[in-house]
Amino acid sequence: MSEAERRVRRWLPLAASGLVVALRWACRARMVDGWDDASFVLAVERFDLARFSPHFPGYPVYVVLCKCAHTLGLAPLDACLAVSALAGGVTAIALHRIGVTLGGARAGWCALGLWAGAFLPWLLGGSALSDGTAAALFAAALALAIAEPPRPLLAGALAGLMMGARLSYAPLAMGLCAWTILRRRERLARTVVGLLAGTLAWLIPFVALVGPRALWAIGRAHLVGHFTDWGGSVVTDPSLASRAFASARDLFYDSLFPSTAGLVLAALLIAACLVMRRPTRRLLTSALLLAGPYALWAFVGQNVVEQPRHLLPLVVIAILGLAWIAAARVMTAIAIVALAFLFGAPLAIAHATQRPSWRQILDALESAHPGAAPKEVALLGTASLRMIGSAALLDGAALVTREAHSLGEVDGALERLPILPRHPWLTSEIAGAGAPTRVARPLSSLTQCRDARLDRAHACMTVFEYEIHIERPATLPLPPIGAPRH
Repeated sequence: MSEAERRVRRWLPLAASGLVVALRWACRARMVDGWDDASFVLAVERFDLARFSPHFPGYPVYVVLCKCAHTLGLAPLDACLAVSALAGGVTAIALHRIGVTLGGARAGWCALGLWAGAFLPWLLGGSALSDGTAAALFAAALALAIAEPPRPLLAGALAGLMMGARLSYAPLAMGLCAWTILRRRERLARTVVGLLAGTLAWLIPFVALVGPRALWAIGRAHLVGHFTDWGGSVVTDPSLASRAFASARDLFYDSLFPSTAGLVLAALLIAACLVMRRPTRRLLTSALLLAGPYALWAFVGQNVVEQPRHLLPLVVIAILGLAWIAAARVMTAIAIVALAFLFGAPLAIAHATQRPSWRQILDALESAHPGAAPKEVALLGTASLRMIGSAALLDGAALVTREAHSLGEVDGALERLPILPRHPWLTSEIAGAGAPTRVARPLSSLTQCRDARLDRAHACMTVFEYEIHIERPATLPLPPIGAPRH
């Protein structure tokens, strides 16, 4: 092999990863998609767990990277998006290296191509969320652990930093250690040392900044709420059948081939390749050790029904498996990458062009009440108000927001306002929204949606306009004129 060919082989994957970064950036969100995004954007300028900027567990590694990008002149939202896009490029390089090690150059390029075109990685690469950064650190750690020669100390350190970007990825670190025992037991000590060093590198300053007592109180409250109220774990959503279906949908449909036709074609291509190339027991055991702990945790403790992004680490491992199998045939490898792009690219473009449902609602309310004076329009709801209740996200809209979880709370919130709004609206999140209350009755409703594959949790948002009735106190009838008075 000539020196020129060596340079091409060395630099071509880097150029391809640069293209991945460019695609992520081109299809980035133009505004925050949800509360999690908003909390990270707020954290860029002020890190405060007590004010949910961001929420527990803080994700300090991702926030620090966003702050670094912000110091270069990027706006807070763009800073977070830039970190996510660059993380997508890092993952692309790592998957190429792992693919080459496992199955040769064809498998490496297939893995890189699948990561570039698959929808969920593309979506998260253009979102202000920590998932893509944590996945990049996981993929890089795995690439270093499997390299020849391996670098277990550095691999462990990256796995420790991964938990600082997303603490819920901790089972992946356990899987990496279990996989290390299977591959080369003597590397386990260095992997663990690196893991501890990487963890302490962010944990010590994080605890010092927040304070041990405050961190304990905030963390305890958050965990109780996550597992008892809003977290979407098996406690709050106990249907195992629903969770199993949602997990399969998240992993294959929402993540890799977001189309029934694409999913069927990809399955047929992989089935044809399995006739020629079947994974060995060792390879299957390695995949199970890596993915098993996190898969179990996600199924039990994460909101897999409404948040496909919680399965991103499993998507990384699935891409490696698909690339290894598809590499048995050149045309199959090309076809499966083409399928990922064919169905992933339109949705990635829609992510950049379709406004979130909450933003569509705000625009619709402004159109419904042109020229409304401040405090004449009110919106009452629950979780959605975390996004639209601040002036920064409202862009100066003349809107009063109040939190209410039931119609009884709506009455109380309206009565406490110094001036009753002429146009009160209730979001469908409120229990019983659309029914009359003690002081108001519904007049009309308004619904705005976007593709559910872009946001399973808030694909649609419905609001109801209410007419307020002031109940006057009843008066006793006056006695007739001339009647005796007592």
